[in-house]
Amino acid sequence: MENTLKEEQWGDYETFAVSLKNTSVHERIQDGKKVHKCQYCDMTFPYKSNCTLHERIHTGEKPYKCQFCDKTFIQKHNCSLHERIHTGEKRYKCQHCDRAFTHKLSCTIHERTHTGEKPYKCQYCDTAFTQKRSCVLHERIHTGDKRYKCQYCDKAFTHKNACTGHEKTHIGERPFKCQFCDKTFTRKQHCIDHERIHTGEKTSKCQYCDKTFARKQKCIEHERIHTGENTYNCQYCDKRFVIKNQCIDHERIHTGEKPYKCQYCDKTFSRKQKCTIHERIHTGEKPYKCPYCDKEFRTRNHYVQHERTHTGEKPYKCQYCLQAFSHKGSCNNHERIHVGEKPHKTQQWSESFDVKSDCVVLYPEVIHSEGKPYKCNFCYKTFVSKNECDLHEKDHTIAHGHCDTEVDYCKNVVSPDIDRVPQKLIKSENGDDGPTRNQPYPVALFKNAFT
Repeated sequence: MENTLKEEQWGDYETFAVSLKNTSVHERIQDGKKVHKCQYCDMTFPYKSNCTLHERIHTGEKPYKCQFCDKTFIQKHNCSLHERIHTGEKRYKCQHCDRAFTHKLSCTIHERTHTGEKPYKCQYCDTAFTQKRSCVLHERIHTGDKRYKCQYCDKAFTHKNACTGHEKTHIGERPFKCQFCDKTFTRKQHCIDHERIHTGEKTSKCQYCDKTFARKQKCIEHERIHTGENTYNCQYCDKRFVIKNQCIDHERIHTGEKPYKCQYCDKTFSRKQKCTIHERIHTGEKPYKCPYCDKEFRTRNHYVQHERTHTGEKPYKCQYCLQAFSHKGSCNNHERIHVGEKPHKTQQWSESFDVKSDCVVLYPEVIHSEGKPYKCNFCYKTFVSKNECDLHEKDHTIAHGHCDTEVDYCKNVVSPDIDRVPQKLIKSENGDDGPTRNQPYPVALFKNAFT
């Protein structure tokens, strides 16, 4: 494109020069030309100022310093926006609600939650986003782009924050401490979410029902159940899911598909995570280490539950009384006492229990399943393989002599782990001390335990 601008068309040479420069830059953008090349990498830019800012990433130069704290910035604009955090200035107000923001972009993104606008669509699937950055990060899931590599192990991540948080697990750095207990965290947001367990604060409320949530993301996922937006319906039943992978995992319950096979044995799994956890049994890997003692764990759930024994954290509260629990299952079992629900029923007797473990201890036949076809001739136990069953039956012969003469005795006793027996069974019916590990519990005693 020829430049047809003439000096006499502008008031003075300075105006002409500026306009000529802007026109030249505009032409380069139109032609796709990028004439300014970074001296440290292969990136090119149409503006010299953009190139200069980019080069500061390589050099680490941050010439703009916040006047209220020690933070420094590559761009002056970013420094000015940061200083508003200190001054409390929030000049951009949402036109749909009372919220205000320090950044115009933050306000624009927030307003999209009211309008439902999601202008950025994934080029690989139908998912849409309110922010361009969220869309870019999501697309890396499809492309497999994991550009952020841990400097201590072989793991790689799509997000820089995820990589930074992971690296802290290697060096043991947990800079964020709960103000209500001794628990520490690698990420600030995790600490904030945890503190809401103590305060009971649930800032995010569903706009369609009365449910409230401590975490905004959980609220967003819940609202999709109401709107049907981005939800995935099981093709075999009426269940709906907000995450596609959860729906796929669920459908495998119907189909029986188990595509993930252990590389050390013949076991197969419907979920990759379950397969990974199982393989740790073979490798002995225990990646979750307690920060308060030397214990290590194969699964995150076991690690979290153990950690609560140190911190005293009890996040699950009974909805009928003030009692709190460290485990969700314990809370559920407790709440059944209030409602009178007893879902665990025996097959041979008309007994029901609110806690499954009590049912298993008292009536071991409830643990039988179609997957354990080999039944002990002397007690209620069942086994996957005949070899396991034969080995178990030898325990009876060792304890009671030849089992041919002890069959009637074996069928009328149960030898549960003494630690799992409810406290009310510790005393026998006549008031004497109850059975010990070497003195099995008669079934007759068990049958009256919960009456």
